[in-house]
Amino acid sequence: MHTFQSLLAFFQDTDSSSATTAAAAAEANIQHIILGMIPFLILFGLACCAFMIFLYWRIFSKTGMSPWLSLLLLVPFGSLIMQCILAFGDWPALQPPPPPPPAA
Repeated sequence: MHTFQSLLAFFQDTDSSSATTAAAAAEANIQHIILGMIPFLILFGLACCAFMIFLYWRIFSKTGMSPWLSLLLLVPFGSLIMQCILAFGDWPALQPPPPPPPAA
């Protein structure tokens, strides 16, 4: 019985040290992968933000409003403000044109 316990202890120590080493190596690899992905994620986020500003620029231009309102997207809750402006505001593009001046 004594030999079985010592043999079991030997394998447990060997497995735990190699498992710890393997876990540390895997964790280091994951950290390197994540650190390598951060610049690409930042660039992707900036590209998405620029595309959304472009889309809102076009929408505001077509409604007859100032396209500079699309920069509200850079403000916290700016997207909500822009959607409220579009939903509840008067669109100059839909207003009837002013009557022509009377002929003199």
